[in-house]
Amino acid sequence: MSEFILEGQRFNTDDLSEVDLSTTVAYRYTEKEVGRLKRRIGMFSTARNAYVVRLSALLPEPVDEAQLSEAKVIRVNNRAYPIASLSQDALNHFSSVKECDKHIQRLDVDLAIAETALMGYGQAVKSAVLG
Repeated sequence: MSEFILEGQRFNTDDLSEVDLSTTVAYRYTEKEVGRLKRRIGMFSTARNAYVVRLSALLPEPVDEAQLSEAKVIRVNNRAYPIASLSQDALNHFSSVKECDKHIQRLDVDLAIAETALMGYGQAVKSAVLG
């Protein structure tokens, strides 16, 4: 006898059809994928925060934006810094922050898709086991 838990309820898979059993497997896989995506978002968020801390320590004094051309400025915490005044290390950390932001955005989209699939599989499995 094989069981699985859906929304806090235990269900027996022995009586499921091949198609319903396949849907149950897809549900379990997707559930694990949601957890994996959440852990990856956490990992990239932690890395991003570490880069921001290090970057903050490397930044010079901010300047008045009215004195700067937009093309020669980066923004950190709503403050403008002339690119020419940043060290290579600061530029590398800034680039790493932006790269982490891109990964987090992509993972957020993947997570939304996986959670939507999980709801769909959950409804299908629930319908199969409850009749």
